[in-house]
Amino acid sequence: MAPKVKSYMFELNHFQKMNSTAARRRRKVLTIEDITRAQQRDDGEKLPAHNQNHHQSPAATTMKSSRPTTEVIPRARHQPQQLCLICFQKPKMPESEHQQVIDDLIKERQLIQSSASRFIKFVKNLNNTNNIRNLSTRLADFRPVLDKFNKVQFEIDLKSNEEDEALRDAFESEYYDAIARAEEILEHGTMQSSSNATDIKLPTINLPNFNGSYTDWSPFYESFRSLIHENNNLEKIQKLHYLRSCLGAEARRTIDTLAVSADSYDTAWRLLKERYQNKRLIVQHHIHGLFNLPQITKPSPSSLRDLTDKLNAHLESLKSQNLEVEKWDAMIIYLIASKFDTQTKGEWETKLTSNELPSLQDMKSFLIQKCQTLESIEFATSSTPQCVHPTKPKPTEAPKRFNTASSLCIKCKESHFLHQCPEFLQLNPNARYDDVRNFKLCVNCLKRGHDAKACQSRACKTCGKRHHTTLHFPKRETASGSNIEEFPDNKQLESQNICETFFRETHERTPKGRFVVKLPFKNNPPSVGPTRPMAIKQFKRLETRFAANEQLHLEYDNFLKEYLQLKHMEIVGSDELFTSAAYYLPHHPIIKQSSFTTKTRVVFNASFKAGGGELSLNDNLFTGPNLQKDIFSLLLKCRVHKILLSADITKMFRQILVHPQDRDYLRIVYRDNPNTSIKTYRLKTVTYGLNCAPFLAMLCLHELAHQFANSKPRACDAIANAFYMDDLLIGANSIEEASILRDDLINILAQGGLELCKWASNCVAVLPQSNRGGNATTVSKDVFKTVKAYVALFVCLAMKAIHLELVGDYTAESFKNCLKRMMARRGIVGNLYSDNGTNFVRTDRELKETNISWHFIPPHSPHMGGIWEAGVKSCKHHFKRIVGNALLRYEELYTLLTLIESCLNSRPITPMSNDPHDLEALTPGHFLIGAPLTAPLEPNLED
Repeated sequence: MAPKVKSYMFELNHFQKMNSTAARRRRKVLTIEDITRAQQRDDGEKLPAHNQNHHQSPAATTMKSSRPTTEVIPRARHQPQQLCLICFQKPKMPESEHQQVIDDLIKERQLIQSSASRFIKFVKNLNNTNNIRNLSTRLADFRPVLDKFNKVQFEIDLKSNEEDEALRDAFESEYYDAIARAEEILEHGTMQSSSNATDIKLPTINLPNFNGSYTDWSPFYESFRSLIHENNNLEKIQKLHYLRSCLGAEARRTIDTLAVSADSYDTAWRLLKERYQNKRLIVQHHIHGLFNLPQITKPSPSSLRDLTDKLNAHLESLKSQNLEVEKWDAMIIYLIASKFDTQTKGEWETKLTSNELPSLQDMKSFLIQKCQTLESIEFATSSTPQCVHPTKPKPTEAPKRFNTASSLCIKCKESHFLHQCPEFLQLNPNARYDDVRNFKLCVNCLKRGHDAKACQSRACKTCGKRHHTTLHFPKRETASGSNIEEFPDNKQLESQNICETFFRETHERTPKGRFVVKLPFKNNPPSVGPTRPMAIKQFKRLETRFAANEQLHLEYDNFLKEYLQLKHMEIVGSDELFTSAAYYLPHHPIIKQSSFTTKTRVVFNASFKAGGGELSLNDNLFTGPNLQKDIFSLLLKCRVHKILLSADITKMFRQILVHPQDRDYLRIVYRDNPNTSIKTYRLKTVTYGLNCAPFLAMLCLHELAHQFANSKPRACDAIANAFYMDDLLIGANSIEEASILRDDLINILAQGGLELCKWASNCVAVLPQSNRGGNATTVSKDVFKTVKAYVALFVCLAMKAIHLELVGDYTAESFKNCLKRMMARRGIVGNLYSDNGTNFVRTDRELKETNISWHFIPPHSPHMGGIWEAGVKSCKHHFKRIVGNALLRYEELYTLLTLIESCLNSRPITPMSNDPHDLEALTPGHFLIGAPLTAPLEPNLED
């Protein structure tokens, strides 16, 4: 048997015993002494001592023939000095002796592991002071265990060729964990013993409660971590019970699925941190809290201190998240001042004597001084003794109740009722009624909480109807049409004039000619409230719809991606995300299968309200006058020409830009993948859904027509008077005239960034070479009409026979005729039973003279008419199987009902007889014709 060859590489600079992890991984890196000792154990005798002077130049050494031959080869000088030792070993000892040596080494390793396990268990179960004192002694004895383990494991590795790296890593990990835990216990145990030396009894520290709010997470986390989590004197099962007792219902649901055991504590703590230790959400909730600080309606110490305390709490929490809130003074001051009542706001403005920006500390000092002043006034008022003089008893009178909250005017925030408000009284009745409806007030008493039907206040003093006197509309006297000699011109309302003036003063043009317009707000800035949470909620409902319809999701996503590609929409940066001057538009798809261009369009809902009495974006915008021409007059004007032209402006609304100052009121939320975060976008163009969008678009067309009125009057007249929204409908008397008109329209609209498409005409020669529309189709009106019909079912309670009649409608007249047809063929009945339908009740009144008794079952009790309900079920079963979704003529339907009637009257009404000569079951048909109605004809056997 040829001897095995092993190659060992070692460095002269690393002759010390290698206990590090990196060295152990190089299992073949050995010293000469290690190899020599291994060979001595194999041979049972000692080798001569190896030359220990490693600094001498290496040389080749030749040993006896019974020893391995060793050859030392030097490496390059510039590298660390290394030696390559090649050993030719003799054959191994017998397999049984070799295995016995390995087994002994494994037993020795197990003893070392058992010793380490006892120490680790002792450290884990440490719970009193005496054990802590013994820990230092045990720790000193435990430290050499790793060296012993490495030595034995090294011997095992030499004897066997198998590597056991996992065992080394596991033992080392437990070893160092135990050392670290023991040293930590010794350190904390010493500190605790010194801190417990005092005999002063400290007050009990109550554990904080956490109900699942992100704003409360940071205080809870810091308190619980310092009191419970880092307390080494508590077992993990105790920490888990403390943790569960501190959590509210919302937060406890996060860890309810975990078992109540010591091993579950670390998992529970980790789950809570993963859910609530979210810096982004914590910051968002605190910023939301800043924007929703309580509104002060009447100055009082409690309301001002509540405002100050909540402000400080949010700011300190934001500071703990490493945000530079010191630079937010201007924004915070504006937010706080917006929460002041009129009196406090006036005092604050009076205090500011310069044009410099005040600091937040100035605002806090003002609030503290204001609180102290109000507290002093309250104390002086309450401590002043009241002189009570006896008075004569007065007649009993119903006490008058005053509610300061309700007496605060909802329009101007002053201390009076709405019907006493000067601003409210200056409005006309129409505007007053709009305000009452927007504020969601009762139209009878102008208060909240009920409607006019439930109002107990008096009615209008003028007309006596259920509305407030200030909302009374004066009666208008109208003349009949025959007395009107002249129709007066309708004068434009003031708001319409305001809209046109506003457009002409504020609109701009880009270098490419596109229009840039501002939104015509009634009040600037508008009051819209926080709409982002509700917009996100509606978008998530839309995502549920997308999950059920992949095609809709794809078309919707392509539509919004086109918005981005055309730069009609832009993403909002994170630094601009939280601002009060923003409105989020919910959006939804509109599907129009007949469209030639876009089957699915996204429509934005600008009428969405945030709730709490806030107004929508459309409520804050002027609608503007209707500048569109009547469609009837447009069609008539076109019919007088020989040649007709029609076209459409491509994306008309989206070609008109909105001024950057107003784009934050056109925000939307969207994401193309439910697994990603929701992004915020800002629309840059006039949007579908704005009530002022048609007005702004038509004004842009009129502006273009006015600009080129002198040079191209015919085309400008068509732009001003021949457009119905974005559809153009014009005519001409010759091909040349139509071609010139077409080219002029294209050139003028191109100056405003507008493009005409979908051209169509009755003359192909005048159509442009591109942007043509589809050919018109001939549509004929369907002369047939689909109507609904009904079936009346009659059941004979004696023989269970069924009679079906076709009824044209649900009126009493139709049913009366139906009943007459039935009795004409089946005979007059004495008693009728049915539910209490209105047509049945009316028919019963007309049949009183015929001595027919009609019996009605109680309302909402169909179980009392089980006989005919079962017949209805059987009739519908056959009807659906035969007809399905087909439409039948009257004769076909009536024929089908008679066939179903025949089938139902051929069903057995009794079980089969035991008589072998009785071959048929009894059916209703036996009472009618002596056999089932569906029975085939029997052949004549007489012949």
